[in-house]
Amino acid sequence: MTTEGSIPSDLPGKRLITIPDVCKRYKLKKSYVYKLTSRRLLPHYKPLGKIIYFRADEIEEFLLSNRISTQAEIQAEAKAMLANDKKKGA
Repeated sequence: MTTEGSIPSDLPGKRLITIPDVCKRYKLKKSYVYKLTSRRLLPHYKPLGKIIYFRADEIEEFLLSNRISTQAEIQAEAKAMLANDKKKGA
């Protein structure tokens, strides 16, 4: 669906997406997306000063930026740190 002078918003795999696309694709509320852009936490583009565009890859990078380790990963890291401490102390 496009109108004259606009960027297509229904193309799968497209690079630029708008706020409605972000909300639909990632199940986010419009107000939350606006909050993230106004706080400059979410990378965005405003080439004409009004309509906000996003790159899908940057949105996904943002959404995946704060990974929480599993309990198994934390335990493995702790074991590795203890092993290194023992080597340094020996």
